[in-house]
Amino acid sequence: TLTATYDNPSNNFATLNPLIVDGGGATTYSNGNTTATETANQWTSSHSTLAAGASKWYFESKFTLTSSTEGYIGAASVPAINERSTTDFYLGITNASVGYLATNGQIYNGSGGVAYGNSYTTGDIIGVALDLTNGKVYYSINGTWQNSGDPSAGTNGFSLGAGMTNGDPICLSVSPNQSYWQCNFGNGYYGTTAVTSANADDAGYGAFEYDVPTGYYALCTKNIKAYGG
Repeated sequence: TLTATYDNPSNNFATLNPLIVDGGGATTYSNGNTTATETANQWTSSHSTLAAGASKWYFESKFTLTSSTEGYIGAASVPAINERSTTDFYLGITNASVGYLATNGQIYNGSGGVAYGNSYTTGDIIGVALDLTNGKVYYSINGTWQNSGDPSAGTNGFSLGAGMTNGDPICLSVSPNQSYWQCNFGNGYYGTTAVTSANADDAGYGAFEYDVPTGYYALCTKNIKAYGG
């Protein structure tokens, strides 16, 4: 049984990088390193194989609980990731990272949580629109942008902190805790389940379940070359 992929030698899409191991160290990877699973109640984070230093990026991930309600999704700077190789990496709690927490719908950006949107749970697809040009991040749940945000218009986004502005190398990231994330960076699958609507970005790349905001791109090598700095 063959699975089609948008990834090819001339345009590589990001996956999760199993070579990045933080102090938690309990994450396992599957489905071509697009699914991150943690079952030991020990926080870990997983980061994209590609990083960008400029422009606007979009990805989606489906969340599934195993025995808790915990999970973060967002982004982290490469220096912050490298500095935390021997200690637990709490996405959004660690400086120069941002995470949207399943339990309470709050965003964390190097400190305590800030009210932002709804909580989310098993089966929900979370969209992340990361605007490095203007230092903002937006989150959607099943296609509905939280906090009345509009990434295309640049309104009601959450402001990124130090180390996550234009020019800083940033990975797209997830953090499971007794849960797992099935990431779609544009290849069109959550694990082995194909998206049903196949929305491409403005450059015509990728396949996402929900409409990609205007001016945002899938994290792939052609887009990084064209827009990523």
